Amino acid sequence: MGKFGLRGHAQSKAHELHPQNIHVVHVVVEGGIRSVKRDRVDGNGDDGWLLSEAIADTYYHFHTQHRSAWLWEIEVRPWVESF
Repeated sequence: MGKFGLRGHAQSKAHELHPQNIHVVHVVVEGGIRSVKRDRVDGNGDDGWLLSEAIADTYYHFHTQHRSAWLWEIEVRPWVESF
C-alpha cells in the first residue's frame, strides 16, 4: 500500500506542479541491476538483469523531454520478466 500511496502522491504533484514548469517523475526500477563485477547469473542469463547505463538513459530522457509531452511515470524491468 505504501508504494501505491507514493505513486498517487507523485501523480497529484505532477498535475499540480506541471503548470509551474516543475517536472515530477515516479520511476519504478523492478529487477536486479547488473554490476560490472557480478558473480552470479540467473536462469535468464544476461537478459535477466537491468543495465545501469540503460536506467541512466531513461532518467536522461525524462530530463530532456519536451514539456509539451511530459511523462510522469515509467517502470523499467528486464525484457524477459513475465508479468
